[in-house]
Amino acid sequence: MKKGIYEKKLVLKKGTELRYAVSLPGPQRETSFPLILALHYGGEVTPYYGKGYLQLLPEPAFRELNAIILAPDCPGRGWADPKSENAVLELLEFAKRTWPIDPKRVIITGFSMGGMGTWYLSGRHPELFCAAIPVAACPIGDIRTKIPVFIVHGKQDEIINYKHSVDAAEELKTQGIPVELVLVDGLSHYQTQAYIDPLSQAVTWIQNLSSER
Repeated sequence: MKKGIYEKKLVLKKGTELRYAVSLPGPQRETSFPLILALHYGGEVTPYYGKGYLQLLPEPAFRELNAIILAPDCPGRGWADPKSENAVLELLEFAKRTWPIDPKRVIITGFSMGGMGTWYLSGRHPELFCAAIPVAACPIGDIRTKIPVFIVHGKQDEIINYKHSVDAAEELKTQGIPVELVLVDGLSHYQTQAYIDPLSQAVTWIQNLSSER
């Protein structure tokens, strides 16, 4: 396993191709690695759009975790689209067959549209993930997530009000679900790279979750 960020394509069961980028940590002493599924924000999805997001936020934020990070291009009209959901599920299965991944340390994260997808997919497939980390996002509909959640939101977010994250955190607490909420002063919705430091706070949180298994 050679360290680096690579552009890849996966042929899906229906015959279409899914573009994705993967960040590999390189040969290490570990025999298995955490896997992070990183869902990009909205916009025109040009080829390897996910790679740009991967390099901008998840890779630097989670570097200390020594994880394999997958960043697919959204194939549908958002991450809650059935086309996107099925593609993500196939990508996860492929990743588990291809790299030495610890199935008990699979994390889903995303920014804005990707954060909404994080809420949605972690709620529909809690058996696949050990934690969800939505950033600058709000849940789609009712909160159905049953796994630990680490929420990051800028208090000056002019697109998705941070109070949605506050409300979501409070609801999770009433359900007895482990939740951490990091609210950041001075960050707007469009300062994606500036979320590196607050998002990196999730590394220790993830490590603690793993030690408690």
